[in-house]
Amino acid sequence: MKTTVTKSIQITTKNNREKFPIPISLALCLLIVHSVLWFCCISTLATESTGSDDNTKALAAQTDSSHKYKNPEIGMAHECKNHALSAQQYQQILEKLNKSLVEKGNSGEIYFRRAFIYKRMHKYKNALSDCDAAIACNFDNARVRLLKGEALFDLKRYQEAMVETNKSIALDDGKARSYSLRAKINEFLQFYGQALQDISRAINLDTNNASNYEIRAQIAYKVEEYERCIQDADTAIKLNPHSNNAYIIRSQAYEAKNDPKQAKQDKIKARELARGYKEDQF
Repeated sequence: MKTTVTKSIQITTKNNREKFPIPISLALCLLIVHSVLWFCCISTLATESTGSDDNTKALAAQTDSSHKYKNPEIGMAHECKNHALSAQQYQQILEKLNKSLVEKGNSGEIYFRRAFIYKRMHKYKNALSDCDAAIACNFDNARVRLLKGEALFDLKRYQEAMVETNKSIALDDGKARSYSLRAKINEFLQFYGQALQDISRAINLDTNNASNYEIRAQIAYKVEEYERCIQDADTAIKLNPHSNNAYIIRSQAYEAKNDPKQAKQDKIKARELARGYKEDQF
C-alpha cells in the first residue's frame, strides 16, 4: 500500500511540475508523516477497544486458571489491594468462581480462591468451609492453612486458629503473615512473650509492613514497654501516615508516661483520620 501511494505522489509531481514545483523529498516527507499519523490512529483505537475494562473485569480475570499469577492468592491480593471494590463487584467475582466449579468440577485451587474472596467479604464461615474443601481435594499447602487460620481467628476460634497457623509455618516458615497471625493469636491468649517473638520475626521478614509495627507496639504497651511502644508506633506512622490505629496506640503510651499533651495530639489526629474531624471540633 505504501509503494502504491509513493508512486502516485511521484507521478502527480512529475505531471504537474510546472504548475506545482514540489520537490520529491518533500513529497516523501509528507507521505511519511501521513503514515505515522495513520499508524497512531489505529493504535489508539486498538488501545481503547482493549483497555477499557473496569475493575470488576480486571479482578474477574484472576479467576481464570490461565491467569498471569502463578500464586492465585498473590494475584487476587494484589488486585483487591489496588482496586476499590463494591459488594456487587465481589459478588460478580464469586459468581464466576461458582461457574468455574460447575464447569471444571471440584478443584482445590478454585475452592481456595473462593475462600479468599469470601474472607474479603467477611463471610468467614464460608471461607472456612471452602478451605476445608480445598484440603479435601489434596490442595493442601501453607497458603490454604494460613487462610484457614485467618478465618478461624476472625471467628474467634483462637485455639483452632493456632493449630492451622502452626501447620502453615511448618509447611513454609518464610511467610511474614503466618508469624503475624500467630502473634495476634498469642496476644489474645495473653502469651505476650511468644507474641513479641512472633511479631519480631514477621517484621524481620517484611520490614515495610506498617501493620506489623502496630501489632508489636500494641503488645509492647500491654507489657508496659512504653518506649518500645512509641518507637514502633513512630515507625508505623512513617510507613503509613494515614493509620489512625498507630496514633491511638501511641496516645495510650504517652498517657502511661504522664505526657497528656502528646497523648491529646495523637488522639485528635486519630479522630481526624478515622472520621474526618478537625482539631477545632474538640
